[in-house]
Amino acid sequence: METLCGLFGVSRQAWYEKQKRSQKADLTGAMVLAEVRRLRLDLPSVGAEILHHQMTDFRQQHGIKLGRDKFTKLLRDNGLLIRKRTRRARTTWSDHPFRKYPNLVKGKKVDAPNQQWVSDISAP
Repeated sequence: METLCGLFGVSRQAWYEKQKRSQKADLTGAMVLAEVRRLRLDLPSVGAEILHHQMTDFRQQHGIKLGRDKFTKLLRDNGLLIRKRTRRARTTWSDHPFRKYPNLVKGKKVDAPNQQWVSDISAP
């Protein structure tokens, strides 16, 4: 092991510390993901920032230091982020209770300029 570490310019102690840190990170990640899955049973559509805030006590109890951005990356890597719903502007409301006037232009053939004039008063 000493020869391999020497080839890469790393001390044995640094290599073992790196192994220990990665195992600890894997364990804490698994604990956080299990807690997220448990919380999502009650609140399936809650986002990452709110989850991060709700897990403050859990993280403090277990001594886990995990910032919001790293937490979001952990959720993204494990497919636990909630997709944002795209909202579309509603431009036409045809079910209103007011009188609906018939389309007098529909079906007429226009052969020359100034035969039909159309306007729209629904602008904001």
